[in-house]
Amino acid sequence: MLAWIGWALFSLTPFVFYLWQQFDYVHVRYRIEELRAQHARLVEAERRLCMERATLEALPRVESWAQEDGLAHPGADGTVVVRRIRPTGQVRAPDGPLPAAR
Repeated sequence: MLAWIGWALFSLTPFVFYLWQQFDYVHVRYRIEELRAQHARLVEAERRLCMERATLEALPRVESWAQEDGLAHPGADGTVVVRRIRPTGQVRAPDGPLPAAR
């Protein structure tokens, strides 16, 4: 009787490993499909966000919003150039690098 149980376990072991492998394969395939769907959703969301950003940064659109709010381009006498004066007394252009924060 003990020999029969040992033989049954010995002969069923490859089948059990095969079933385990198949289960794992199916599980991994489902996970891959979930990740592909998530990737497609993220790519689409990125595309929409890039499009929205480009739309919001479009200068004609920003100008129309400014005009709707009552803002206008300043004249030559209304333009002010701001310059930062360093402690040494040197003047630098506004487009230069800012000093590091302390």
